Amino acid sequence: MADVTIAVLGDGPYLVQGPARIIDFDGNEFRLDQELTVLCRCGQSGRKPFCDGTHDKIAFSARTRANLDGRSDARESEGVAHFRVVSEAECQN
Repeated sequence: MADVTIAVLGDGPYLVQGPARIIDFDGNEFRLDQELTVLCRCGQSGRKPFCDGTHDKIAFSARTRANLDGRSDARESEGVAHFRVVSEAECQN
């Protein structure tokens, strides 16, 4: 399986890099085969689970930081997504 990275954009969405799949509450599957997918984090997108930019319109604010407790256990298991907080400018490069 290819590596997948999920980056948390400060005051914005999740950026998923690499192929992945999302399964919703009803069991519907979204295959994310493209290199970059942007997922809603504010909860207000009209295209959930995907981001439509609404976070900018509603002034969504969240600066999620990684919880370092138990990180070594997570690194040892297969298929774990790696999170890092990035700036908006970093994501546009």
